[in-house]
Amino acid sequence: MTLDTNGDDYDQILPSENLVLDSGIENSAVFIVSVLIVLGFYRYYPVKLNLKVLIGIQVLFGTYILLTWNSIHTFLHGRDGQKMGYFSLCNKSTKYLVERSSFLRWLIRNHVAHHNVKGNKKGNYNITLPGADFLFNTYNVYEP
Repeated sequence: MTLDTNGDDYDQILPSENLVLDSGIENSAVFIVSVLIVLGFYRYYPVKLNLKVLIGIQVLFGTYILLTWNSIHTFLHGRDGQKMGYFSLCNKSTKYLVERSSFLRWLIRNHVAHHNVKGNKKGNYNITLPGADFLFNTYNVYEP
């Protein structure tokens, strides 16, 4: 799957082609939202859990989201995430992981379906957390 660079709107999505979360603001937003979720969970969940452990889990979760989006999304669009942003695996490493992980291959199939299904059945929006598509009823099985 590659990007169509011939369309009239292609120049509107440069320079990063929206393939990576490459700005400090975007990266910070992922971690800030993650920490706010933890603090809300800590404050309102009836069983008190260790706040440092919860924050550590959310930092790992935020790292997963950024690495997955920046590495897998660019890889499936034929780009090298490391050349587009600073928080990504190189294509060689991503390819190695994809070849050995059925989960990563499923993430890619899920996102390809997002681009191939059109109209009212469009879905499969989430490449990092496809469970959200099930939760919001936006998951589609794509059969070419």
